[in-house]
Amino acid sequence: MKIGVLSDTHLSELSLEFKKMIEFHFGDVEKILHAGDFVDWSVAEYLSGLKELIAVCGNMDPFKIRNAPVYGHTHTPANHQNKGLFFFNPGSPTRSFWHGATLGILTIGEKIEGKIIKI
Repeated sequence: MKIGVLSDTHLSELSLEFKKMIEFHFGDVEKILHAGDFVDWSVAEYLSGLKELIAVCGNMDPFKIRNAPVYGHTHTPANHQNKGLFFFNPGSPTRSFWHGATLGILTIGEKIEGKIIKI
C-alpha cells in the first residue's frame, strides 16, 4: 500500500498551486495521511475527495477538523528508525522554516519504507 503523507499545510483556503502539487505527487497513492494543522476545513474536504483521508488534528485546527482524529507540527521532515521504532514526519509542503517545502510517501509491504519529497 502506498500512502501520501503531509502535515502542517496551514492554508486558510485552497490554492491552485497546492492542488497541482498534491495531484502530481499523490496521483498513485491509495490513501492520504495528514498529520495535523490543516487550519481550514476546505483542505480536509479537498483531500478526502481525492483519496481516503486519514487524519489527526493539530493544535492550529478548528473544532470542525478535530473530529477527523502520525506526527507533524515541527515542520521538520524525519524518516528514520530508532530502537526498532519507525519515525516519519513529512514536514510541511507550504510553511517550512528550515528545510524547504516537503511532503512524504509511505510504502507499506513486508516492511515500512518512507520517502521525503522536496517540493
